[in-house]
Amino acid sequence: MKRLISAAVISVGLLMPSGAAAGQPVTLGNANNSEPTVTAGGGGIFHVVWNDPDAFVYHYCQVQLPSLGCAKSTVLAFNDNDPEFATSQGGAPEQAWIVVDTDGGPLRLVMPKYLNAGATYEAISFDDGTTFSAVRRVHMGGNGPYIGRPILEDDRATVLIPGANIGGPTVHDDSFSDSEERAQLDTGGAGLYPGYNASLANVTGSTILTADDLDNLYFWKADDGSQLTAAPSWGTRALVGPGYNSTMAGGGGDAFVASTDARDAGDPRFEIRKWGGLAFGPPALVAPTNGFVANLTVTAGGTPGVVYRENGSGLRFATLQNGKYDPKTIVRNDEIFGFVNVAYDDTGVGLAVWPRDGAIAAADVTEVADPSVPRVSKTRTKNGITLGLTVSGSCVRPGKPTTVVTGGQGRGKVEKVIYKLGGQTKTDKSKPFRATFTVPKAAAAGARIAVTANHFVERNTAPKKFSFKIGSFVDVCGG
Repeated sequence: MKRLISAAVISVGLLMPSGAAAGQPVTLGNANNSEPTVTAGGGGIFHVVWNDPDAFVYHYCQVQLPSLGCAKSTVLAFNDNDPEFATSQGGAPEQAWIVVDTDGGPLRLVMPKYLNAGATYEAISFDDGTTFSAVRRVHMGGNGPYIGRPILEDDRATVLIPGANIGGPTVHDDSFSDSEERAQLDTGGAGLYPGYNASLANVTGSTILTADDLDNLYFWKADDGSQLTAAPSWGTRALVGPGYNSTMAGGGGDAFVASTDARDAGDPRFEIRKWGGLAFGPPALVAPTNGFVANLTVTAGGTPGVVYRENGSGLRFATLQNGKYDPKTIVRNDEIFGFVNVAYDDTGVGLAVWPRDGAIAAADVTEVADPSVPRVSKTRTKNGITLGLTVSGSCVRPGKPTTVVTGGQGRGKVEKVIYKLGGQTKTDKSKPFRATFTVPKAAAAGARIAVTANHFVERNTAPKKFSFKIGSFVDVCGG
C-alpha cells in the first residue's frame, strides 16, 4: 500500500523564518530628494548615478554583481549658479544619467537642467568611472517638465536627449556647446499633449520616440541619416494604442514599450509591445494591474526587462521567457515607491535603484521567496493517520491569492481533499494536495476567514475508508 504523502508539510510548523535580508534592498549612499538612475555596462557591471540637491554634487557608483555595493565611486561638484555654468535660479543638481558606449568608448554623465532657462551638461570618463572630466555645458534652452534617458546614437559620437515642454516632445543632442537647436515633434493637433514619459530608442534603420498623453500612447520615427534635431525628420505622431505610465527602450536593433491600458474601467492591464519595423505590434500581457512607476530596459542583445510597483507585493520584475512575461517579486515591501529605475544585461542579471527615506536603495532582480512562514494551525491523528493543514503565516490582502496545503504520514492513501475558504469550495484529487483561493475584495480588514480541509482516506485495514476534517483560518490584512 502506498504511503501517504511526505511529512514535509507537517514539519513546516517547526521552520524558522528566512534571513531578514531576503527581499530587502541595500543602501548605496544617502541623499534627500534624489532620483537615482542605472545603466548596464555589460558583464554584470552597472553604472548608478544620483543627484544630491543639498550638497550640490552628483554621486557615481559602479556596482559589479553579484556583489551589491559600490566597487567604484566618484563625487562630482555641480552648481550651475557658478560663473562657469549658465545661470539659472535653481542651481541644485537634477536627475542625471550615465550613457554607456558598449563598444568600449567613454562613459558620459549627462546632467539635464530643466528649470527656468534650462540647460544640459556633460562630464566624460575615459577610465571606466574612476575619474570624470570637468563639467561642460552642451545645450541651452529646452525648458520643460522632465527629461528622459539619453541614448548614444549609432555614430558613437552623439548623445540624443528626449524632453518635453508645453508643445510636446523634444529631441536635442550634445554635439554643439551652447546650442539651442532641438526638434519640437509634431503633436497632431490643438489641445493634444502627448509629451509625458518621452523615451528614445535606436532600432534597425531609424530612431523612434514614444510618449503618452495620460490616455493614449504615440510614437514618432526618424530614418537613419536624417537630421535628428530637425522636426520634419520625425514626421507626424502615430497612435500605438491606449496607454499611460509608458516607458520605452531599445537594444540590438529592437525596441519595446510598456504601458498601462485602462480601456476597461476598473480593470487595468500592464502590457508590453515590440517594435515591428514600421510600428509597434500587439500588446502582450505582463500583469493585470497598473504599471505604477514602471521602468523598462532592453539589453544589448534585444532582451527586455521591466520593473514596476505592485501594491501589496513590492517591486516586481519581468522579462521575456518562452514567449511570455512571468513577473516575479524582487523586493517584498509595501512602501510606496515613488520612482524606480532598472537595468538588465545579456548575462541575465539586473539592478533596480530608487530613493528611500533619504537614501539610495538598490536590489538585484533575483526573485525573493515569500518571507512569511506557513504555519500548521492544526494537526490531527485518526486511525493511525496524521495530517496537518498549513495556511499563510501572515495576513492576506483583499483580492489577493492564498494557498492552503495538507500532508502527513501514515499507512494509507488520500483519495481527495475538499477545501473550503469562506463560501468557496475546491477539490483536489492528486498530491501534493492543495488549493489556491482569492480572498474576496469585499473582505473586511482584520477579518478572519474560516478554512477547512476534509480528507477522504483509504487503507487496507479497518476502517478501510474514512474521512476527517481539519479547520484553520486566514487573516485579512488591516484592522
